[in-house]
Amino acid sequence: MIITDFGLSKSLYDSTESISSGAYGRCEYCDPNYLQEPLKYKWDEKSDIYSIGALFWELSSGVLPFKDFKNSPTKISNRLLKSQREHSVEGTPIDSQNIYAAAWDGNPYNRPDIYEIRDKLNQIRRKFEHVLLLFLNQNVK
Repeated sequence: MIITDFGLSKSLYDSTESISSGAYGRCEYCDPNYLQEPLKYKWDEKSDIYSIGALFWELSSGVLPFKDFKNSPTKISNRLLKSQREHSVEGTPIDSQNIYAAAWDGNPYNRPDIYEIRDKLNQIRRKFEHVLLLFLNQNVK
């Protein structure tokens, strides 16, 4: 199952638009292994995990990945190929940072699977629920 193509799509309203250029999505979300050998690369679940890592970073920061290089896919690709990722935003919980850092690993075999990510997100949710309950109980008294 492919989660999304992160930037490459076809309009449902204009059937003349095409996605057959041979490029896949936005390089900010692309697995660096694809950027290295696009013609040989086979998309799989680990590709999606990498993209999820970029999306999680975006959610935690509130900005697009590599926004300073917005109009330069070549610069973004070069950074990714050199294993340069965005830095964590101050105040981002370490558990969240760990999720996207693991998903961004340059070696697909080191990336977590979607079930590991789900479990970690559930752990984070339970922590926040616990903290919220403590906070509410203190303020009720």
